[in-house]
Order: sequence, then structure tokens, then C-alpha cells
Amino acid sequence: MPITQSSLPLQLRKNIDRMFNATMETAPDEVGSIFKTMPAVSSNRYTRAEITGFGMPSEVPEGGVVPYDVPGEGHEKSYFFHQYGLGYVVTEIMLDDDQGGKIMQMPKALAKSIMVFKNFDAIDLLNNGELSTSKYLSKDSGALFGVHTLLDPRFGDATTITNTTGSDTSLSEASLAAGFQYFDNMVDENGYPYSLSANKLIVSSADRYVAHRLVTQMYGGSYADGELGYWGSAAPSSGESSSTMLNLANSENGAAPKVEVMVSRYLDSGRWFLQSPDHELYLMWKKAPKQESWYDKKTHNTIYQTFMRYSVFAEDYKGIYGNPYTS
Repeated sequence: MPITQSSLPLQLRKNIDRMFNATMETAPDEVGSIFKTMPAVSSNRYTRAEITGFGMPSEVPEGGVVPYDVPGEGHEKSYFFHQYGLGYVVTEIMLDDDQGGKIMQMPKALAKSIMVFKNFDAIDLLNNGELSTSKYLSKDSGALFGVHTLLDPRFGDATTITNTTGSDTSLSEASLAAGFQYFDNMVDENGYPYSLSANKLIVSSADRYVAHRLVTQMYGGSYADGELGYWGSAAPSSGESSSTMLNLANSENGAAPKVEVMVSRYLDSGRWFLQSPDHELYLMWKKAPKQESWYDKKTHNTIYQTFMRYSVFAEDYKGIYGNPYTS
């Protein structure tokens, strides 16, 4: 429905555009902290594939022939762009009767709606990353979070990588330590050791305090008798305080890498993720949001609208681990 206005002066329309752009630049945006951006391709989709890699080199005797390996191609995946839009109409009566500056609130409201939608839509990749539907698929055509089969294992015993807790698992010293071990044991698609480490812990507001405690508290570990977490190899003696136990999720005692805690307003309660700076979560813009406007002489309405077109996807699953489940 129209909101209301007549032939808006050009200067007013410029001010409305400036207000929209300023709000877009200053509105809280979590996407930039979790996703990388990529330039758009000249197509309605972005397609990628990878080669299988090579085997190990062999010893070559004097005068011998160097063995050759022919890599194959696999894990082809296409990601499509989606267009979204929103607008409002200002009528002549609104312009005549506007005493409270309501008109100038509209571009701010539109910009906020665009930003909130973009954040919800992008972080939905984490909230529902365990689903095997098109939006949430990784390059191996499986769910972003799950058990992934290596493309061409040639080294070691690993044939799969599991980047999830497997079931709804609360954030704790033990579950976070398992996440660090996931990165410690990372291999590439050939099974070769692959160097990745986490630098960010993404949590919902429900886990804000436990997350900060885990990454800053030197002691206070809660591992069971016989497990790591104590000074030395023995459990504390009867009645000894847990303050003597190392917290294995804290970087200050050398037990874990240093991570930044990010509290997301868009992440569902109970979900948490460890992310590497070398992750491959992307937002690819085809058309960034920009407000357009024109005056309709037939109705004396001024129409404002914005379109955006982008794709959100995970090129690779290896750079993120966590709990995409809720009970």
C-alpha cells in the first residue's frame, strides 16, 4: 500500500538516498565477519571443480624415467544467484502532511530490513547446515556439516572427514577441545596432512558467557579421571579443587590456539562453530543493494525500491566445525 507524497523535490530525494546509503554502511552486519566476498561471474551460476591431486614421488634410479601421474577432476558443484527486493511508495498527501519527519525514517527502515534479511539468509547456512538440500550442500554434494568422503585418498588411513559433533552437543571444554583436535588432524582430499587452525568461535547469545569463560579461564577443567586436563598424569587427590586442572580450551596455557568469540544475533540457540581464517564460506554479489526512485505523474506517488542479487555458499567444508543441531 502507498505510504504517501507528491512530486518530491530533487534535493529531498537525494537526502533520502543518502539516508539509505548511510544506514546500509552503519547497520550491524555479521555476514562480513563470517563470510568472505567474491566478485560475481558473468553467468547465472558459479561452478567449480577440483582435481584429484597426485600420489607420492618414487625413487628414480640413475638414468631412470620419472613416473607421471594424471589427475582427474571431481567435486563439481554449481551455486546459483537469487534476487530479492523491497520498496515503498510515498504519496502526495504524506508529503503535504508530514510534520514529524516520518518520510526520512523510511529509507532507514528499508535499509535495516535489507540488512536483517541478508544476515538471516546468510547465517541460515549455519543454522541449517546439516540439511541435505541444495542451499546447504558443500562441494561434495553432501550437507555442509556431516561426514564427507575424501575425493582421492592416497596417503594414510583417512577416507572421510567429519566436521560436526554428530548430535546436539552443548559447548563445553570437552566439545571445544574436540573441535581443536578436528583442525589438528586435518587432511586434504588426498589424505595428506593439511594445515588448518581455528581463530574464531561463533556462538549464539545463549552461550556468550560459557564461550568467554572457556577461552579465557586458565584453570578449572572438568575432564574425568584418567583423561588429560590435570597437572601431570594423575587426577587431583581427594578433595583437591578443580582450580588445579588445566582448561584445555584456553590458549594462554598452550593447550589451544587463540580464538576470538563472536556472539551472533542470528545464530539459533545451542548452535556453535569453530572457524578457520582459511574457511571457504562465501557471499558472491551479483547486484549489491542500491535504492532507486522515480516520480509517477499519474498517481503523484514517488516510488522507492531496492533489489539485490547474490549467492551464499560453502565452497569447502574443512574450514568450519561445530554443532549445527538443536534438541
